[in-house]
Amino acid sequence: MSTKTRLAQQLAVVAGFEDPRVDLEQYRTPPGLAAHLVHTADLHDDIEGRTVVDLGTGTG
Repeated sequence: MSTKTRLAQQLAVVAGFEDPRVDLEQYRTPPGLAAHLVHTADLHDDIEGRTVVDLGTGTG
């Protein structure tokens, strides 16, 4: 896995979406936070050899 900083850089270029609605909880997770969560899970050996699914994705 790449470093946390590199992962944050890669996530920063992922396109967001237009006109998010907060009442529908449509918001983008900041790249640094997402990288921190993935990095922490990796440090605890919770990722390698497993399938990771984000079921909360999408705009509603």
